Amino acid sequence: MQKGVKAASWRYEWFEKWFLDYMIRFDWSTVADEKAPADELAARRKLAIQEAALEEIEQAIARLLELGKSGKAPKSLLAEIAKLDEEKIAAENLVAQLDREVESITEQQGFG
Repeated sequence: MQKGVKAASWRYEWFEKWFLDYMIRFDWSTVADEKAPADELAARRKLAIQEAALEEIEQAIARLLELGKSGKAPKSLLAEIAKLDEEKIAAENLVAQLDREVESITEQQGFG
């Protein structure tokens, strides 16, 4: 760095979200020079998106639980945690379902 030049910086949370979002949507078959069937790619993309959504829910729950440790948690905080917990269960079920779908497609194509 030269004297007097300011370095640009990014918040890590923003970079991580942008990077992971990009990686989910990236067409890896072009890098691997593979021609995966469209239905498999679509199923894998859905699974990756749902896994990212599940991760966001888990992070939100962790942040709220951390807030609750600071003192007596208000009822609204407890209600939000309960709501997120229900969303987490639904997201986990959807991830499991999509994972089975990807496995099924892969097996049907003879790759499993």
